[in-house]
Amino acid sequence: VYIVLPFEYQIDQEGQAVKFVDKIGGQTFYPGATPQQNTQYLFMITVQPNGFPQLDWISQPENPQIISLQRSIAISTATSEALSSAGQSISGSGMIGGVIGTIASMALAGASAGIAASQTAKNQAELASYRDVNSYVYTDKMNTQTLGSAEVPPEAQANALDARSKLDLGGKWTPSSTDKFERLVSLYQQVIFLINHPYVVQDPAIKQNLFGAITALYNARKTLYPGLDYQGAQAAYNSLLNLLISAQDNQYLINQDKPDEAKQKDVWYTWINELTRDLLAGHAANAPVELQPFHGEYVWLSETLPEKNKGIVVFEAKGLNDVMVAFGQSTSKTRNTSNEIYEIDLGGWENTKTAIRVQSLDTPIAQFSKDEQPDAMLNALDFKRFWIALNGGTITIGIDEIKEANKILEWTDVYPISRLKYVGLSTWDAPINFKNIYVGPFNSFKAAAEWDAANKKKIADAAQQAADEAAAAAEAAAAQPQ
Repeated sequence: VYIVLPFEYQIDQEGQAVKFVDKIGGQTFYPGATPQQNTQYLFMITVQPNGFPQLDWISQPENPQIISLQRSIAISTATSEALSSAGQSISGSGMIGGVIGTIASMALAGASAGIAASQTAKNQAELASYRDVNSYVYTDKMNTQTLGSAEVPPEAQANALDARSKLDLGGKWTPSSTDKFERLVSLYQQVIFLINHPYVVQDPAIKQNLFGAITALYNARKTLYPGLDYQGAQAAYNSLLNLLISAQDNQYLINQDKPDEAKQKDVWYTWINELTRDLLAGHAANAPVELQPFHGEYVWLSETLPEKNKGIVVFEAKGLNDVMVAFGQSTSKTRNTSNEIYEIDLGGWENTKTAIRVQSLDTPIAQFSKDEQPDAMLNALDFKRFWIALNGGTITIGIDEIKEANKILEWTDVYPISRLKYVGLSTWDAPINFKNIYVGPFNSFKAAAEWDAANKKKIADAAQQAADEAAAAAEAAAAQPQ
């Protein structure tokens, strides 16, 4: 007797990721992605011996599983009806590469689903970024092989023309004033958003012009904005920061196999950290700093733990999901490396879980769900205060005031990582706003609470000073003769 548990999946497109929603169990899965338009992507659902379905993304189109899957598609309708009568169904609809796909293909060994967006391109599908039930995955290196014109989707061809046009327009200006600086940052951000296919940057001139333009903006910032208290400086620095994050994180813009381009990416990463530290220096009158989706790469704070493997970071955050905090041994790039870190992901998996990892984007070693701690998730509309304490191998996560009663998760590593000194912040696929970030000692909850109270006074004093200066400036302006 074989028992197959009923399941029903809704399939949706979310950016490059493909989202499967379990309509019965309520869970959401991100088994894979569709980074290339007009390309076939295959997913497989296998009914396991325990009766539960297992969802897999098949990343290699030439492998035996796909060949078998393609054969099974021919008999999908009849088999699907047969399995449906046994209590199993799969349904789905979503926008995939501009084509609405509804896929249901079953085989006696399990259930298989193929997602296609017209089979005009022959590019190998490569993993972009997604979340599954246990881990996060991100790949920097995309398929950037030379393409023939017949293989390029119309949208990519249009994007390439639009990118050239915008770069030509930007080339007529120089960041010689704050107004031009801000317009150019916005213009080049639009160019980066257009780069969603290898064809868009197949012309080397597009990359060269964009790289040069970003460098010119970075070099001009301090001349145009002598300090962060200068009018518009905070917003301009933050916009430039997110332009650099978008460029550094774009999987088509940089070819990792070309040393000069890989070096450019490293330079951008250094600039990203420098800008973040500038924005947070003195906490900039407590203005929030927005970090665009960075997919688990970190910006490292200038404030470090007072003692190695011992300290606390306090901050306020606002966003949809995934505030990532790391304790690391260095300020180098961390994503997809074997660097030893403690990575805390607050409000992960679409703000349904918080987890601790001991390596970048690895499987969590401790976690709790929204059902267990609903107050510990993020808020998209209001800032929420978190604190994370490290004491040897023990990590304690709390909210609001620093006191033992407010801790929401505590985990101890029996083989603690050593030489942890630096604190990093990151995001996943949604922007996060941070403010009032402090790093300090953690010897006891009482001592940490006293330290925290002193910081709060500094925040209140700075806010009052900023309000007084604004009022004085408004009064002076009103007193000027018209």
